[in-house]
Amino acid sequence: PGDKIQYRLTLSNSADTSKKFWISFGAWQLICSNGLTAPDSRVEQITQKKLHRNGLHLGSEIDAMLGSLEASVDSMGVWKQYAEKSLKAPDIDTVFQQLEAGPRVQEELLTTPLRGRNESVQSILNKNALTAWDLYSSFTQRITDSDSVESTKMDIGSRVSTYFDTLVAA
Repeated sequence: PGDKIQYRLTLSNSADTSKKFWISFGAWQLICSNGLTAPDSRVEQITQKKLHRNGLHLGSEIDAMLGSLEASVDSMGVWKQYAEKSLKAPDIDTVFQQLEAGPRVQEELLTTPLRGRNESVQSILNKNALTAWDLYSSFTQRITDSDSVESTKMDIGSRVSTYFDTLVAA
């Protein structure tokens, strides 16, 4: 509630063919500047699997991506379900176990203040007001702030969002 999401398109390419062509949709949470890592199981991703020496048709790649934009934006409605799913301490333990979060990562996720709220997952949990959205935001904030390359962030974000989709559907 109150969080505004802005869609974005990320494209990586190189003039000297030293990088793979890569394009993906993503989202940015405007209220708290928390980068929601996408694509995930709901968002289209197109990636060339090899370096393009010639034959890359950028216009058609972008057209294909934009063709799925409306369906991808509509699919983000599941995030509203995250905000409606209450979590307790045992739920958090299960999330950490399923996503293989080690003790250091768990500590960071629990104690780092969420942007725009200036309170941590632990403090929200202590108030008995924690939702899946809050915990998901903690994960995505950590992913976004990491020094990992964008494609690694996307892979981790996809795994996290796939798990959270399952969590709220249960």
